[in-house]
Amino acid sequence: MIDFGQITAMLLCAGLSRRFGSRDKLLEPLAGVPLVDHAARAVASLPFAHRVAVVPPDQSQLRRLVEQRGFSITVNHRPEDGREQSLRLGLAAVMKGEPEAVKICLGDMPHVSPAHFRALADRGDDDTPAVSLGTGWCSPPVLFPKRFFAALLVSRLRELLAGCPNVALVRAPPGTLDDFDTPGDFERAAADAR
Repeated sequence: MIDFGQITAMLLCAGLSRRFGSRDKLLEPLAGVPLVDHAARAVASLPFAHRVAVVPPDQSQLRRLVEQRGFSITVNHRPEDGREQSLRLGLAAVMKGEPEAVKICLGDMPHVSPAHFRALADRGDDDTPAVSLGTGWCSPPVLFPKRFFAALLVSRLRELLAGCPNVALVRAPPGTLDDFDTPGDFERAAADAR
């Protein structure tokens, strides 16, 4: 178990939303609020030591939104280089605070609850990353203790997890790990809410 006061939360929000079209999916409304605000609120509701959000350049609305939830900002000036670039930039910012662990979350996963974040913290420890488990697949959010930070800076997330001798798999309730990538994802969510 790692105490929340020793964990920095990192929220990755610098994707290009290629499958969504010309609009930024993170600002698209879901249940009346921007998609990213669901993830930001869940993270902000817990007593993390710090919160870091990685955002693209020239996205003032997104930046303001996550800043209002208590996140410090790291700008990814090359979002076209993919999630690993955002991860490395965010981790460099996280390491300045010298936390015992980092929790990596995605801005397009609106259904991850504070309870699931707690379960990840409960299962991880100084030697054991904790990874969310869906129906047959592993997914963010993930928790990495600081002994893995250097490897995270040079490795792809999946490769690092594959090479870990101990990984705590934390089963997520159905729907928890759904991410939103296309307009159809929003349409289905609206239909389910009716």
